Formats: sequence, C-alpha cells, structure tokens
Amino acid sequence: MYRTLQVFVEKGIVHTIPTADNSILYALCKDNCEAGHHHDHHVHFECDHCGTTYCLDDVVTPDIKLPAGYSSEQIDVVVKGRCKACEK
Repeated sequence: MYRTLQVFVEKGIVHTIPTADNSILYALCKDNCEAGHHHDHHVHFECDHCGTTYCLDDVVTPDIKLPAGYSSEQIDVVVKGRCKACEK
C-alpha cells in the first residue's frame, strides 16, 4: 500500500501532511497538481484536542525567500490548536 501511495504522491494525485509524531497523512491534491510538481501550497491544521488534521485550502503558505543557491521543493506549514468543532 505504501508504494501505491508514493506513486500517487509522485503523480500529483495526493500530497503528504507531516505530523508531530513523524507519521505521514495523505490528502487529495487539487486540480492544479501534476506529476512531480505539487501546487497545493496551503496550511494544515492539527487539533490538539481531537487529533484531526485539516487542509486549510484558503490559507496559503507564506512566501519564503531563500538565500542564493537554495531552492525549495516543498513547504510544509502545520498550525496546532483547537478546531472549530472542539471549541464549542
């Protein structure tokens, strides 16, 4: 199953979501992702109370200016706190 998920990542079908315990979650990519190039530059939210991880599609990752000679392939931003369901 892991190999199948890795092929989906490589083909731009799913993207990975990092977690605090170094496991990996997967989420479907949007239409603008393609093989070898993910364009899902959004923030992920991890609820400390229920443990659910959400893709916050309307919140984009910040523009990061790297020093000369560096290039990025992936930017992961995870915000932790309480989700709206647990806040009630």
